[in-house]
Amino acid sequence: MRKNVFKIINLFFATMLLFCFAGSCPAAVNDEYKDLFLAKRVFEDGFYDSALRQLENFLKDYPYTKRKFEVEFLIGQCYLKQGNLYKASSVFEGLLKEAGPSQPKGADEMNFWMAETYFKGRDYERALKFYQHIVKEFPASRFSGYALYNSAWCLCEMKKYSQAQEMFEMFVRKYPKHEYAAEAEFKIGEVLFESGSYDQAKEHLMQYIKNYSKEENLARAHCLIGEIYYRTQNYEEAVRHYRTVLQMFPASKYAPYARYGLGWALSETGKPQESLGVFEQFLEFSPRHELAESVLLQMAEINRQLNNYDQALAKYEELIKKFPCGALLDRAYFLKAKALFEKGDDAGAILVYQELLKNFPQSKMRAEACYNTGLAYLKQNNEQAALKYLKQAASVSSDTALKVKAMSQMADLYLRAGDVDLAQKIYDTILLDFSDSEQAAHAQFQLAMSFLKQGRMDAAIFAMQNVIGKAADSELGEEAQYQLGFIYFKKGNFLVAAKYFSDFAEKFPRSSFKEQALFYLAASFYNLQKFDEAISLYSRVIKTGQDNELVWRSWYQRAWAYYNSSREKEAISGFAECLAHFPDIPIAADIQFWLGQFYLQKGKYDKAREYFMQVMQSPQQSELADDAFFQIALCYQKAGNQPQAIKQMRCLIKDFPKSEFVPEAMLKISDMLEEQGSMEMARAELKQLAHKYASSMYESIACEKLSGLYEKENDLTKALNFAQKALAAEDIVPEFKARLQFTLARLREKNSEPERAVDEYLKVVYLYPQMREWTGKAYVAAARIFEQEKKYGQAEPIYHKIVENDLPEKEFAQERLKCLKEENLLP
Repeated sequence: MRKNVFKIINLFFATMLLFCFAGSCPAAVNDEYKDLFLAKRVFEDGFYDSALRQLENFLKDYPYTKRKFEVEFLIGQCYLKQGNLYKASSVFEGLLKEAGPSQPKGADEMNFWMAETYFKGRDYERALKFYQHIVKEFPASRFSGYALYNSAWCLCEMKKYSQAQEMFEMFVRKYPKHEYAAEAEFKIGEVLFESGSYDQAKEHLMQYIKNYSKEENLARAHCLIGEIYYRTQNYEEAVRHYRTVLQMFPASKYAPYARYGLGWALSETGKPQESLGVFEQFLEFSPRHELAESVLLQMAEINRQLNNYDQALAKYEELIKKFPCGALLDRAYFLKAKALFEKGDDAGAILVYQELLKNFPQSKMRAEACYNTGLAYLKQNNEQAALKYLKQAASVSSDTALKVKAMSQMADLYLRAGDVDLAQKIYDTILLDFSDSEQAAHAQFQLAMSFLKQGRMDAAIFAMQNVIGKAADSELGEEAQYQLGFIYFKKGNFLVAAKYFSDFAEKFPRSSFKEQALFYLAASFYNLQKFDEAISLYSRVIKTGQDNELVWRSWYQRAWAYYNSSREKEAISGFAECLAHFPDIPIAADIQFWLGQFYLQKGKYDKAREYFMQVMQSPQQSELADDAFFQIALCYQKAGNQPQAIKQMRCLIKDFPKSEFVPEAMLKISDMLEEQGSMEMARAELKQLAHKYASSMYESIACEKLSGLYEKENDLTKALNFAQKALAAEDIVPEFKARLQFTLARLREKNSEPERAVDEYLKVVYLYPQMREWTGKAYVAAARIFEQEKKYGQAEPIYHKIVENDLPEKEFAQERLKCLKEENLLP
């Protein structure tokens, strides 16, 4: 606190003027002194505008007055009191220049007011220069003490705390009885506080309390000591000192500051309700105090931290309405939006953040508001809007940590959207330009995951190892060690994967990834065909697992492990138990279908049909319904119930007309009708199949079967006709074509067309040389025809071809060649 010294100056002028009036003077002189005396009295009473006019008129009325210097000096003080610092300094500088180096009487005072002018203008360096000039050049001046005290103030304002402390201490030593001595002692404690020397400051202020009894000073000291304890996190002591102020000096002007500090300290000691009560008292006693805005904000924050969002939002709104131009207004908007977001009102949070960004484009919280808006849009699954605000946050943020967080979120979004290259570009930027940031490890981790997504396993392994190297003991490092095992698993290196999963389970027994690690460890052993180890681990997951998906998958995989280790009974039991515990799992129908097939192969048709019926009755598994329908028909067929089988097949054709099993069903129906002796119906079914699936493999199969049926009835003409149609159909595999070609040749032979039969047999040989089974048979058939026609010379090279090509009929061909030679049938 700097007290003014105008009273000293006023007293000086009043005394001087009274002295002048005491003598006898001419009337003109008396008027001059009278006018000056009146102007001076107006100045003393604080009417500076009027005083200034009278003083300026005085100079006009008395241009040759000997009091010109004093009058101009008073004019300078009027300007100073009016706050017109520029004019005041101009007047004082003019007087000093006019005086020159002669140091006239009153030069100390002029220097002092010159210093005061600069001090009020916050030009502390110039003010200090003038104050120090008085201290050095006018040590006996009545202004010297004030100048020394104010010099210390200048240093304090310039944050040169060490020098300020020394000068305050010098002032106290030199002027122990000065009216500012107590204030200087307090300033020493304050300077120590500002310089961070809290222990020294506290010790000095405690001594100050003992030495000075003035209530105002004691209140200030206790407030500052409370602040020291608060800053050093000794909140209980802070509370004690703040309470002392309120109890002992409730009417002090420092009471609001004590109440403010008390509210904060109570909040830090975990007493939010008491804190809110103190802040309520603050607003009751000091509603217009400069700290009222901050109090409202803190009350809102305490409620927000207590999850009392409605109360918090009410306080934010109160602050916004009461302080429309407040310094904390943008922060109130920011925290209001944050409270809405935490409350779950994402849309409301977005609106308030957008209002903040619109009304406060230069706010220091702009970048964080953009970032939080992006997060709110992310929560709404509006990724495009989220990306827009995250880009803004990364662009405008001067806070490296926030910038990198925004970039990281952007990259994560691109990665999820499948734009892996762009995501990798941002992750690389983070790793190159912000390698020391907290997000660097996350970027490295996500980069590894992006490589995994691309199938670049080795790159993923290298990146994940870097994460472990940088953040081995963090949660991210922990997950990286799990993912490393998973990457090796995906790569198919189950031995290394098993080692990583085993080490992980041992090193992180309480990890959230432990169950997954155990599951994939079991899966690694399964793929290594170490079924006993796999079964043991799957059983462990089943017993202790909390993740339902991992548990049912363990049931399922364990059953397969039993099956592959030839323990069918345990396998079937395992599949059944899996269904019993988890009837609604995505693969329930697959398990039921497999069990149906298992029992079908074992000849347990009723049991098989039971599982296939379960597949059909499961509405969410419609993709297997037609397959199950077909399998039920097979169960009836194999059980000898052909009428029911045919009925089931026809239901399949009707209910699933586009099913891939329809042609198979039609073939099965024709086979069963043939077995029943219903040849005409069998042929009709096959003709319908050939027509329905024209130009396909099924047309060829149907025609082949029709050819066979007509052959059985000895209608070789129709048999040949359908054999040719079968061979002409499209989409036939080479092996089937070779067989059809052989059938056509055989029918020609049977129809007594030996030459054409030989031609057809040789087509098998030349068109399908890779089909060795049919090539050998065709050679033998052609050679047989030649022998029957007694064309032994033509049969001989065919037998040699069979031997040379090492066909399955080689021994037969060698035997025939030997016989032909022994019987002298060869030329």
